[in-house]
Amino acid sequence: MLCFIFYRLISPCKRLLETGAVILPSIGNCSFQAYEANIDFETRFMVDRDIVGCNWIELPAGKYTVKNEKAYTTRAQIEVDIAFDKLISHAPDNEWAKVAPFRILSFDIECAGRKGIFPEPDKDPVIQIANMVQVQGEPGN
Repeated sequence: MLCFIFYRLISPCKRLLETGAVILPSIGNCSFQAYEANIDFETRFMVDRDIVGCNWIELPAGKYTVKNEKAYTTRAQIEVDIAFDKLISHAPDNEWAKVAPFRILSFDIECAGRKGIFPEPDKDPVIQIANMVQVQGEPGN
């Protein structure tokens, strides 16, 4: 939440700095050029920490804390807190170029509809014919 508050202050602060609204004792009004004030925090963080799309991020043991479910701010299954300089970004090379083991659930359903009438889920029974779970990358997949 604190980050969101700071994010809302970036534009007004940039305007103050560039318009000369900053008054310094014994100098007077000063104006400053703001750099990269239009770059999103997420993008700047990824650039600063060498994080690229599809690479692996490692959270070393003992360097993070798992949040209580009541404190979650996203829809993720697990949320953790870690200092930004403690996470390790692995470039997608060699061992780290592998694809994550995706779990895929496939299912097939049919509707036992009335003769001559397009099936309606609230009136006609829907039955499951089959389902299959596979882990991408395991032998036999």
